[in-house]
Amino acid sequence: MRSTSFVAALLLSAVQVYAHGRVDHVEVDGKSYPGWNPYSGSNPNAVTYRPYKNEGADAFNLPNEWTDATKMSCETGDVAPKAVPVNAGGSVTIFSQGATGELKNQPGVGGTPYNPWVHAIGTVSNYITSCGSSCQSFNAAGAGWTRLSADALDMSKSISSGLRQTMKNKPEEYYPKSGNGLWGMAKFVANGSKQTVQIPNLKPGEYLLRQELVALHNPKSNTANSGPQMYVGCVRLKVTGSGDVSLPSGTKSSSFYSPNGALANYNHFTQDITKFKMGGPAVWDGASSGGSSDSGSNDSGSGSSNSGSSNSGSSNSGSSNSGSGSGSNDDNNDTATKPGKCQKRSVKKRRAARAAARGFSKKRLHMKRLIAESF
Repeated sequence: MRSTSFVAALLLSAVQVYAHGRVDHVEVDGKSYPGWNPYSGSNPNAVTYRPYKNEGADAFNLPNEWTDATKMSCETGDVAPKAVPVNAGGSVTIFSQGATGELKNQPGVGGTPYNPWVHAIGTVSNYITSCGSSCQSFNAAGAGWTRLSADALDMSKSISSGLRQTMKNKPEEYYPKSGNGLWGMAKFVANGSKQTVQIPNLKPGEYLLRQELVALHNPKSNTANSGPQMYVGCVRLKVTGSGDVSLPSGTKSSSFYSPNGALANYNHFTQDITKFKMGGPAVWDGASSGGSSDSGSNDSGSGSSNSGSSNSGSSNSGSSNSGSGSGSNDDNNDTATKPGKCQKRSVKKRRAARAAARGFSKKRLHMKRLIAESF
C-alpha cells in the first residue's frame, strides 16, 4: 500500500496543471478600477470583460483553442460595464491574481494583498484595438489587434533566488534551473503580479487593452489539458486628450499563433531554452511601451503581423528577447539544403529531444496509473 503522503504529492502535481487566475483590478493615475470577479457574480462597475469560463472551469485557452477568435480575443461572455478613463500617452497598470494561494507571502513574489499569480515560466504580452466611439456593442472577435509589448525571455538577467526557491517548493520548478534566463512571467510575479502598459498618443475614443499571459510550465503531452496555457483579460479604456495617432489594421486574434507552432510545442524539459521563439505579431513601432518582441515573425506562418497597415513590416530589432524570429514560418524546422556538420549535429539534438519528450510523456502516464491504483 502506497503512503498517503506519496499519493498526495502526486495529486498536488496533477492539480497544478489546472491552476488559474484573472485580472483583479486596474489602476490609472493612482485610482483603482475593479475587474470582473467570476466568483462573486456581476459587478456593474467592472472595467474588464466577463470571462466566458466561470467558476469551476479552467480560465485558459489551450493550443487547440488558439484559432477560435471568440476565446482568443477577450474570452468574453459580456462586455465590461464601465471604461477606464486614460489620457492619450498615459499608462495603465494591470494587477492580476491567482485563484490559489500557494505563493502568497512567499519569497520573491512582491507585495500583494491577494493571491499572487501562480506561474513563473511564461510570457506576457499586451495588445490593443479600437472600438470607435464605444465598446458597448463592439465585436472583439472580429477585431484586428495591435501588439504594444511582448515580454518573453531575457537571457541577460536571472530570476531572484527567493522566487526560484518558492517555485521549487510549490512544486513547479523554474527553468533554467540555474544561471541567467528571466521569463516575462517571472518578472511579472516578482513585480507584485502587475504590469504597466504605456498607451500610445491615440485619438480619443474607446479601446480594448488585451493582456495575454502564456504559462509554459506544462508542455504538451498525451495527458488531457497539457500544453501552454493562455490567460486572456481585456480592459475597456476611454482615451481622452488631444492624441492624433490611429492604430494600424492589426491582426485577428485567431491568427496570432499556430496550434502546432513553436510556442504551442515549446518544452523547457527537452529544448534549448536559449532558442525559445515566442512568435506572434511584431510589436508595433508606433507603440511607446517597453518590452521585448520577436522581429515580425508570425508563429502561424501567415506572414505580416499587421496586414494592410503601413507598419506591417515593423519590428523591435533591439529586442532583448532571445526568441527573436526573422519573419519566416518557425514551424518549419527542417532545412532544404544538404546538411553540414553543424546541421547534422542539430538533427541529432532534435532526435534526442524527441526521444526525451516521449520518455517524459511515458513518465506522466505512469504517474496517472499510480494515482489510479492508489484509490
